[in-house]
Amino acid sequence: GDSAYWGRVVEKARKNPVVVEKAGRPVVAVISYADFERFQELEDRIWGERASAVREKGAYIGTEESMKLLQRGLEE
Repeated sequence: GDSAYWGRVVEKARKNPVVVEKAGRPVVAVISYADFERFQELEDRIWGERASAVREKGAYIGTEESMKLLQRGLEE
């Protein structure tokens, strides 16, 4: 059943990412928690580098523009 299927997915995902498909199209990827943490750290580093670059240029944007960008990012 579903429980056995997801159990196998979790076991496989502990070693390698698993892509789950629906109707032959990828819909989600299951990764280990260690990989998830590494991706989070990488994302934090990327945003930190972007913020540093903006600070160096003095190219700040206002609160309203920031909110628009955040909303757009959530919609993607």
